[in-house]
Amino acid sequence: STILSTTSRTVLKQKFTNPSSTEAIKECIYTFPLYDGVSVVSFTCRIGKKVLRGLVKEKVKAKQIFDEAVAKGETAGLLEQAPEASDVFSTRLGNIPAGQSVIVEITYIGELKHHDTDGIRFTIPTKIAPRYGSGPTHGSMLQAREEGGIKITVDVNMTEGSFIKAVQRSEEHTSE
Repeated sequence: STILSTTSRTVLKQKFTNPSSTEAIKECIYTFPLYDGVSVVSFTCRIGKKVLRGLVKEKVKAKQIFDEAVAKGETAGLLEQAPEASDVFSTRLGNIPAGQSVIVEITYIGELKHHDTDGIRFTIPTKIAPRYGSGPTHGSMLQAREEGGIKITVDVNMTEGSFIKAVQRSEEHTSE
């Protein structure tokens, strides 16, 4: 993430690997949180040297294009915002080749929130709050394996005369 004054630009990288040496994964879905109110400005998928670049389409048309590509056996990607929650998104990938990895990059921008006591706050959500239930179910589920955990890098660019007085890391643990 790069923070400039009261805005942020974040590049979220997700890596999906097909451990099978013989079979493609027909479809996988990963649901994750983004900060409420952000605007996604880029979506790319890299499979080896091949790069798929996302285009903004009406939801029904985008799903139709994705489904047609998957039916043809092509590797495809789709980024969707959950209809029930503006801060929950899903990455859908189709036909991940055997033994291959897909690197998904999602770039989004957002205005930082102002809090009366804490000043401006930049938040990177890492879990979907339980208020959304157990999450969507999409047919058969594969067990996801986490390798290396979450790595977060934040670059803060403060212009001359900036009102930013301090930068601090804070982890909030809530049971809500």
